[in-house]
Amino acid sequence: MKEKPKKRRKLNQSILRICMLFTMVIIIGIGTVGIVIFTNGTINAYKNELSSAIDYAELQINTDAIKQNIETMTVNDCYIKTQKLLHQLTDTHGLQYLYIILPTDGQDIDFLMTNENKGELKVNDKINISPGSVGLKILSKSNRSDKLSEYFIDSQKKEKSAYYVSYSKEYGYLYSKITSLIDDNGEIVAFLGADVSIQEMVVTVIKYIVFLFVGILVVSGLFLWSLYLWIKKRVTVPIQKMDESARGFISESHKDTDVEKLEFPALNINTGDEIEGLSNSLCKMSNDIKKYLTRIIIQTKEEEKILSELNVAKKIQEEMLPRKFPPFPEYNQFEILASISPAKQVGGDFYDFFFVDENHLALVIADVSDKGVPAALFMAISKALIKNRALLGGSPSEIFADVNSQLCEGNDSNMFVTAWLCIIDITNGHAVVSNAGHEDPAICSKDGHFELKKLPHSLPLGAIKNMQFFEHEFELHAGDTVFTYTDGVIDATDKNEDRFGIDRMIDALNKPNNNNIHDIFNSVNGALDEYVSGAPQFDDITMLGFTYFGSDEEQ
Repeated sequence: MKEKPKKRRKLNQSILRICMLFTMVIIIGIGTVGIVIFTNGTINAYKNELSSAIDYAELQINTDAIKQNIETMTVNDCYIKTQKLLHQLTDTHGLQYLYIILPTDGQDIDFLMTNENKGELKVNDKINISPGSVGLKILSKSNRSDKLSEYFIDSQKKEKSAYYVSYSKEYGYLYSKITSLIDDNGEIVAFLGADVSIQEMVVTVIKYIVFLFVGILVVSGLFLWSLYLWIKKRVTVPIQKMDESARGFISESHKDTDVEKLEFPALNINTGDEIEGLSNSLCKMSNDIKKYLTRIIIQTKEEEKILSELNVAKKIQEEMLPRKFPPFPEYNQFEILASISPAKQVGGDFYDFFFVDENHLALVIADVSDKGVPAALFMAISKALIKNRALLGGSPSEIFADVNSQLCEGNDSNMFVTAWLCIIDITNGHAVVSNAGHEDPAICSKDGHFELKKLPHSLPLGAIKNMQFFEHEFELHAGDTVFTYTDGVIDATDKNEDRFGIDRMIDALNKPNNNNIHDIFNSVNGALDEYVSGAPQFDDITMLGFTYFGSDEEQ
C-alpha cells in the first residue's frame, strides 16, 4: 500500500503558534506570581492589624473578672469597661467585629460581649441586685463554623491562637483571629476573637487579576507580534524563497530541459547573517549541480558508447565460438555440446572444437586469468594461436609449448590462460591430452558413472617462457562421455559465499535420467541455479561435453 505523503505545515503558522503559546505561558506565570505576592502582602497587613488589636485587648482584659461574670452571670463595671474596650479597638484598628465568646457542648457559640451593641451597658444603681442574681444574658447565639470547631478542639491542647478565612452571605469574606483567655490557674476562661472584612480585598484582587492579565496580554501580544514580524521578515520569508527556488530547480532538472538553460532564480536575500550565507551557498550549490549534471550527461553518453562497443565486442566474441549444434552432422561417431555464460559483458573463457585432419578431432576449453575487456582480448589471441598451431599438426604438448612461447612475448600485463587440449582419433577413441593448469575433466564410462580423470598438470600458458608440457593418453570406448568445464562452475557461491564445489558437480552429473549430453548440461545448470539462489555471478561459467559412440564398425 502506497504511503500517503506527509502534510507539510507552513513555517509562519508554526512560529505564530509558538508565539501564542509563549504568550499564554507568560500571562499565567507572571499573573500567578503577581496574585500570590499581592494576596500575601494584603493578608499580612490584615494579620498585623488583627494581632495588634488582639494583643492589646489581652493586656487590658481582666480574665479573672470575666470568669466571675460568667460564673455569676452579672454585669459589673469590669464588664462595661471591657465592652468599651472592644468598641474602641474596633474603631482604632478598622475591625469588623471584636468579641468574647463561650463555646458550648453543642454546635452553638454564645457571645458573651461584642462591639455590635453600641449603647453602653452599665449596672442600674437604683435596682439592688443581690449577689447571685441574674443580671447578664447571653447576647446571641451563632452556629459554630468548621474553623472554630477545629480551633476549639485544638484549644484543648493549649493552642494559643489561630487565623482563618470564612465566608457567608450575611457577612461576606472575613479574615479572623481567635485566641484563648487564660486565668491565673492556666485554665481557659473564654475566647477572644476579631474579624476584619476582606471583601474589599477580594474585589481588589479580582480587579488586579483582570488588570494584570489584560496588561500582560497586551504588552506580550505587542512584543510577540513584533517578534513574529521580525522573524517572518528575517527568517521565514527568506527560507520560503529558498524552498520555492529549490523546488523549481529540482522540478526543472527532472524534465528534458537543456542543462545550460537550467537556472536557479536569484533570491536577493540581504539579511547579513547565516540566512544570507545559506542563500549564497544554495546558489553556489545549484551551479555545482549544473556542472555535475553536465558531467553526468557527458559520462552517460560515453558509457552508452562504451556499452554499444561492448555489445559489438560481445557479438564478435560469440561469433568466434562455435554455436551450431550438432557442429558436424556428417559424423555419427560422436556428439558435442558446449555453453558459456560470461560474468560480464564480455569474458575470458572460451571453448573450441575442430578437425586437425580427417580422423582427429581437437577439443579445447580455456580460462583467461582476468575478466572483462582485457580478458576478452587475451582470449581471442589465445584461441587463434591454439587453433592455428593445432592445424599445423603435432601433439597437444607441442602445440601448448609453441603457443606458450608466443603468449609470453610482450606480455607486460602478466596475463595467463589455463587450457585443456585433447585430440581424439574418432576411428578408435584414442585420446591424447595436455592440461595447462586447467580443471580435471570428468569422464563417464558406458555404465553411466562420472569420475574425475586426474592427471598431472603443467603451468598455465603465458606464465613462463620455454616451458615443457605434460602429455597423457587414454582410451574412449563406445558410450563414454567427457565433461570438461572452467572454474566458474565449481567456484559459484551462494548467499553465504560457500562454493558449489566438485562434489556437487559430480552429484549433478550422476543424477538419474541423464540419458544424453543435453540432459547432463540441464542437470548441472539446474543444480547451479538452485544452489546460488540468485546470488551474483562473479566468474564466467563454461562447459564442454563430448560423447563417443564408437567407430562405424562398433556401431
